[in-house]
Amino acid sequence: MTPDGSASEKDARNYNTSFARGLGVIRAFDAAHPRLSVAGVAERTGLDRAVARRLLLTLVEEGFAKLDGKTFELTSKVLTLGYSYLSAMGLDQRLQPYLDDLSTRLGQAVSVSVLDGTETIFIARSDRVGQVMAYVVRTGLRLSAFSSASGRVLLADLPPEELHRRLAGAELRALTPHTRTDKAAVRDEILKARQQGYCVNEQELEEGLLSVSVPVFGADGTVRAALNSNCNYARAQQIGFVAGAVPLMRSVAGQIAPLMQ
Repeated sequence: MTPDGSASEKDARNYNTSFARGLGVIRAFDAAHPRLSVAGVAERTGLDRAVARRLLLTLVEEGFAKLDGKTFELTSKVLTLGYSYLSAMGLDQRLQPYLDDLSTRLGQAVSVSVLDGTETIFIARSDRVGQVMAYVVRTGLRLSAFSSASGRVLLADLPPEELHRRLAGAELRALTPHTRTDKAAVRDEILKARQQGYCVNEQELEEGLLSVSVPVFGADGTVRAALNSNCNYARAQQIGFVAGAVPLMRSVAGQIAPLMQ
């Protein structure tokens, strides 16, 4: 695809530019930009304002977005796009018993996430014990891969040159006073996750929140997903949450690995 979003000449017969632009408009919305104006979408996608407006109004007409004054935001109907993927794979049903059991054993909510560029997307979760996660409150939520335990576990499996490329182009935002925004420090955390086989995130997403993540390996040895849980930071220190959670999470990661092929 060329920089302006059009298909290359050799792909033109099999590439629908309008559809690709519409997907780009959906991706323009994220945790940092939940509401956008036409100008904001145009800026984030590189589209002409008239094109951005037409695509946004189409999303509104189809129920995937809503308009409030001059700003747009996505609706929950967008989640049906991801749910179609999960349903086709059967993951939504097959993962649930494992996640429910782990949630009960840990006494905390748990989730499974996958990597999409520089973001991690949560594809399944369980809060069976009623401990609602601060960030992972719904399937389909995206977080910065560089600032989350799950993202760092997933990034740790990338070839060094690919990790360098993604990190070089990343915009690191401070979500709390504890969030690492120095790229060298973030790279060190990712390499640490690779070395120890799990990642702990202490209050970088939200103050008072500790998150832990372990990799879920595919049959070829590559990391297909991350299994995650979190706990109140102070309580985690008191009960030794990480030391107790990691072995249980690794065990369940091994059990669900065949489902992620």
